[in-house]
Amino acid sequence: MYKLCPNCDVEKSHENFNKDKSKRDGFCSWCRECSSTRASEWRKKNAARNLELKRNWQKKNRGKINQENKEAAAKIKTKVIDFFGGCCKLCGGIENLTLDHPNKDGLRHREEINVGAGLPFYRFLLKNNFDTNVYDIRVLCNVCHGIADRDMSCILSESQVKSIRERYTTEDISQRKLAEEFEVSVGTINQVLHHKLWRTV
Repeated sequence: MYKLCPNCDVEKSHENFNKDKSKRDGFCSWCRECSSTRASEWRKKNAARNLELKRNWQKKNRGKINQENKEAAAKIKTKVIDFFGGCCKLCGGIENLTLDHPNKDGLRHREEINVGAGLPFYRFLLKNNFDTNVYDIRVLCNVCHGIADRDMSCILSESQVKSIRERYTTEDISQRKLAEEFEVSVGTINQVLHHKLWRTV
Protein backbone atom coordinates (compact mmCIF):
# COMPACT_ATOMS: atom_id res chain seq x y z
CA MET A 1 0.00 0.00 0.00
CA TYR A 2 1.18 3.48 -0.88
CA LYS A 3 0.33 6.92 0.40
CA LEU A 4 1.06 10.46 -0.79
CA CYS A 5 2.88 12.75 1.61
CA PRO A 6 1.35 16.25 1.21
CA ASN A 7 4.56 17.93 2.34
CA CYS A 8 7.12 16.44 -0.04
CA ASP A 9 4.50 15.41 -2.61
CA VAL A 10 6.04 11.93 -2.93
CA GLU A 11 4.09 8.69 -2.91
CA LYS A 12 5.64 6.27 -0.45
CA SER A 13 4.84 2.86 1.05
CA HIS A 14 3.13 2.70 4.44
CA GLU A 15 6.37 1.62 6.13
CA ASN A 16 7.63 5.18 5.57
CA PHE A 17 4.82 6.63 7.72
CA ASN A 18 4.42 6.55 11.48
CA LYS A 19 1.25 4.95 12.80
CA ASP A 20 -1.63 7.14 13.98
CA LYS A 21 -4.82 5.45 15.20
CA SER A 22 -6.76 8.70 14.87
CA LYS A 23 -6.35 8.63 11.08
CA ARG A 24 -8.69 6.68 8.83
CA ASP A 25 -5.87 4.63 7.29
CA GLY A 26 -3.98 4.29 10.59
CA PHE A 27 -0.97 6.35 9.49
CA CYS A 28 0.26 9.92 9.93
CA SER A 29 -0.35 12.37 7.07
CA TRP A 30 3.32 13.28 6.67
CA CYS A 31 6.03 10.71 5.94
CA ARG A 32 8.63 9.94 8.59
CA GLU A 33 11.33 12.00 6.90
CA CYS A 34 9.18 15.11 6.71
CA SER A 35 7.85 14.59 10.23
CA SER A 36 11.38 14.21 11.55
CA THR A 37 12.53 17.38 9.76
CA ARG A 38 9.58 19.36 11.12
CA ALA A 39 10.18 18.08 14.68
CA SER A 40 13.88 18.94 14.44
CA GLU A 41 13.12 22.46 13.28
CA TRP A 42 10.60 22.94 16.09
CA ARG A 43 13.13 21.81 18.71
CA LYS A 44 15.70 24.31 17.40
CA LYS A 45 13.22 27.19 17.47
CA ASN A 46 11.80 26.20 20.87
CA ALA A 47 14.85 24.91 22.72
CA ALA A 48 13.71 26.10 26.16
CA ARG A 49 10.20 24.73 25.71
CA ASN A 50 11.54 21.44 24.40
CA LEU A 51 13.85 21.09 27.41
CA GLU A 52 10.94 21.79 29.76
CA LEU A 53 8.75 19.16 28.08
CA LYS A 54 11.58 16.65 28.16
CA ARG A 55 12.21 17.19 31.87
CA ASN A 56 8.50 16.96 32.69
CA TRP A 57 8.20 13.70 30.75
CA GLN A 58 11.24 12.24 32.49
CA LYS A 59 9.86 13.26 35.86
CA LYS A 60 6.49 11.61 35.18
CA ASN A 61 8.09 8.47 33.77
CA ARG A 62 11.02 8.10 36.17
CA GLY A 63 10.04 4.56 37.17
CA LYS A 64 9.72 3.44 33.56
CA ILE A 65 13.04 5.03 32.60
CA ASN A 66 14.85 3.41 35.54
CA GLN A 67 13.42 0.01 34.69
CA GLU A 68 14.40 0.30 31.02
CA ASN A 69 17.92 1.42 31.99
CA LYS A 70 18.20 -1.48 34.42
CA GLU A 71 17.12 -4.01 31.79
CA ALA A 72 19.49 -2.54 29.19
CA ALA A 73 22.40 -2.68 31.65
CA ALA A 74 21.59 -6.31 32.52
CA LYS A 75 21.66 -7.28 28.82
CA ILE A 76 25.07 -5.63 28.34
CA LYS A 77 26.49 -7.35 31.42
CA THR A 78 25.11 -10.75 30.34
CA LYS A 79 26.73 -10.48 26.90
CA VAL A 80 30.11 -9.60 28.43
CA ILE A 81 29.94 -12.26 31.15
CA ASP A 82 28.95 -14.92 28.59
CA PHE A 83 31.88 -13.97 26.37
CA PHE A 84 34.34 -14.54 29.21
CA GLY A 85 32.93 -17.94 30.15
CA GLY A 86 29.52 -17.40 31.72
CA CYS A 87 30.41 -18.96 35.07
CA CYS A 88 32.72 -18.38 38.03
CA LYS A 89 36.25 -19.47 37.16
CA LEU A 90 36.87 -20.64 40.72
CA CYS A 91 33.66 -22.35 41.87
CA GLY A 92 31.69 -22.79 38.64
CA GLY A 93 28.72 -20.79 39.96
CA ILE A 94 26.39 -19.03 37.53
CA GLU A 95 24.72 -16.46 39.80
CA ASN A 96 25.84 -12.99 40.89
CA LEU A 97 28.77 -12.92 38.46
CA THR A 98 31.25 -10.12 37.87
CA LEU A 99 34.52 -9.52 36.03
CA ASP A 100 37.85 -9.71 37.81
CA HIS A 101 41.44 -8.86 36.92
CA PRO A 102 43.38 -11.80 38.47
CA ASN A 103 46.63 -9.81 38.41
CA LYS A 104 45.00 -7.01 40.40
CA ASP A 105 45.62 -4.46 37.64
CA GLY A 106 41.99 -3.55 36.99
CA LEU A 107 42.40 0.06 38.10
CA ARG A 108 45.38 0.56 35.83
CA HIS A 109 43.47 -1.01 32.94
CA ARG A 110 40.48 1.30 33.42
CA GLU A 111 42.70 4.36 33.79
CA GLU A 112 44.39 3.56 30.48
CA ILE A 113 41.06 3.36 28.63
CA ASN A 114 39.58 6.20 30.71
CA VAL A 115 36.38 4.45 31.85
CA GLY A 116 34.92 3.71 35.24
CA ALA A 117 34.23 0.38 36.87
CA GLY A 118 31.03 -1.59 36.40
CA LEU A 119 28.69 -0.78 33.52
CA PRO A 120 30.99 1.75 31.77
CA PHE A 121 33.69 -0.94 31.64
CA TYR A 122 31.24 -3.55 30.30
CA ARG A 123 30.09 -1.10 27.63
CA PHE A 124 33.68 -0.43 26.60
CA LEU A 125 34.44 -4.14 26.21
CA LEU A 126 31.28 -4.71 24.18
CA LYS A 127 31.92 -1.71 21.93
CA ASN A 128 35.54 -2.76 21.32
CA ASN A 129 34.77 -6.43 20.57
CA PHE A 130 36.04 -7.57 23.97
CA ASP A 131 39.59 -6.38 23.30
CA THR A 132 41.37 -6.47 26.68
CA ASN A 133 44.78 -5.54 25.27
CA VAL A 134 47.42 -7.18 27.49
CA TYR A 135 45.18 -7.57 30.54
CA ASP A 136 43.81 -10.87 31.81
CA ILE A 137 40.12 -10.95 32.74
CA ARG A 138 38.11 -13.73 34.32
CA VAL A 139 34.58 -14.21 35.64
CA LEU A 140 34.02 -14.66 39.38
CA CYS A 141 30.91 -14.87 41.53
CA ASN A 142 30.57 -12.28 44.27
CA VAL A 143 31.64 -14.77 46.95
CA CYS A 144 34.85 -15.82 45.19
CA HIS A 145 35.52 -12.23 44.19
CA GLY A 146 35.38 -11.25 47.84
CA ILE A 147 37.78 -14.06 48.75
CA ALA A 148 40.15 -13.03 45.97
CA ASP A 149 40.12 -9.43 47.19
CA ARG A 150 41.04 -10.52 50.71
CA ASP A 151 43.41 -13.33 49.81
CA MET A 152 45.94 -13.13 46.98
CA SER A 153 46.16 -16.92 47.31
CA CYS A 154 43.18 -17.21 44.98
CA ILE A 155 45.40 -16.17 42.09
CA LEU A 156 46.22 -19.56 40.61
CA SER A 157 46.37 -20.49 36.96
CA GLU A 158 44.49 -23.45 35.52
CA SER A 159 47.74 -25.35 34.95
CA GLN A 160 48.77 -24.75 38.57
CA VAL A 161 45.43 -26.09 39.81
CA LYS A 162 45.85 -29.27 37.73
CA SER A 163 49.41 -29.68 38.99
CA ILE A 164 48.35 -29.31 42.63
CA ARG A 165 45.68 -31.96 42.30
CA GLU A 166 47.87 -34.36 40.38
CA ARG A 167 50.82 -34.04 42.72
CA TYR A 168 48.73 -34.44 45.85
CA THR A 169 47.31 -37.66 44.39
CA THR A 170 50.54 -39.15 43.03
CA GLU A 171 53.21 -37.78 45.37
CA ASP A 172 53.81 -38.01 49.10
CA ILE A 173 53.37 -34.30 49.67
CA SER A 174 51.37 -32.43 52.26
CA GLN A 175 48.95 -29.57 51.67
CA ARG A 176 51.24 -27.30 53.67
CA LYS A 177 54.16 -28.10 51.38
CA LEU A 178 52.03 -27.37 48.33
CA ALA A 179 50.87 -24.11 49.90
CA GLU A 180 54.46 -23.01 50.51
CA GLU A 181 55.55 -23.99 47.00
CA PHE A 182 52.70 -22.19 45.23
CA GLU A 183 52.73 -19.29 47.73
CA VAL A 184 49.11 -19.71 48.70
CA SER A 185 47.27 -20.49 51.92
CA VAL A 186 46.67 -24.04 53.14
CA GLY A 187 42.94 -23.27 53.09
CA THR A 188 43.09 -22.48 49.39
CA ILE A 189 44.99 -25.72 48.65
CA ASN A 190 42.32 -27.63 50.57
CA GLN A 191 39.49 -25.99 48.63
CA VAL A 192 41.27 -26.66 45.32
CA LEU A 193 41.73 -30.34 46.20
CA HIS A 194 38.09 -30.71 47.21
CA HIS A 195 36.91 -28.84 44.10
CA LYS A 196 35.33 -26.04 46.12
CA LEU A 197 37.50 -23.72 44.03
CA TRP A 198 38.10 -24.23 40.31
CA ARG A 199 35.18 -26.64 39.99
CA THR A 200 35.26 -26.41 36.21
CA VAL A 201 38.86 -27.69 35.99
